[in-house]
Amino acid sequence: MVGIRERVSEDRTFLKKLELAIPGFRGYRKREDRRVADALLRKQLADGLKECGKQAEEIRDVLASQMELDLLKSAGYVVNEINALEAKVRHAEQGYAGVAADINVLEKEIEKLYEFDYMLIENTKKLRNLMDSANSSMDVGDIGSLKTQIRAIRAEIKNFNSLFNKRIGTITNTGVFA
Repeated sequence: MVGIRERVSEDRTFLKKLELAIPGFRGYRKREDRRVADALLRKQLADGLKECGKQAEEIRDVLASQMELDLLKSAGYVVNEINALEAKVRHAEQGYAGVAADINVLEKEIEKLYEFDYMLIENTKKLRNLMDSANSSMDVGDIGSLKTQIRAIRAEIKNFNSLFNKRIGTITNTGVFA
């Protein structure tokens, strides 16, 4: 998370640096940089979810080929839930949308968005680890363990969705930080 903020700051062109020095442009430039950082964070989250979705599709395909019908339905739900989350994250409102924004977010709320984004990144890492474990269980034919892991994956997806909805609530001033 901090790395992305630093990356945006380091990536400033001389024009951007000049704008920071001119009174009146400083606040606007900082908000634009935050908008870019917010977009980078959401892209990272969506890309992580997309990778999890690919893993889930592989699990579903193997279960289908092995005729594991009990788990196939659950694996299908996981694929659909992850794909829906990936689209939701990728196309969500930005934390700051510019001068003529329909949704204006205060800077302190943007910091809260970064906190949510950090939790969501950690959640995505946990989801990836669960997907890796599920793949390993499937490779060795441990269906009982795979069933448990699919339940854990679905719980983690639900957790991610809840956190992301709180993040959106912060943006729209309908959430816990309204």
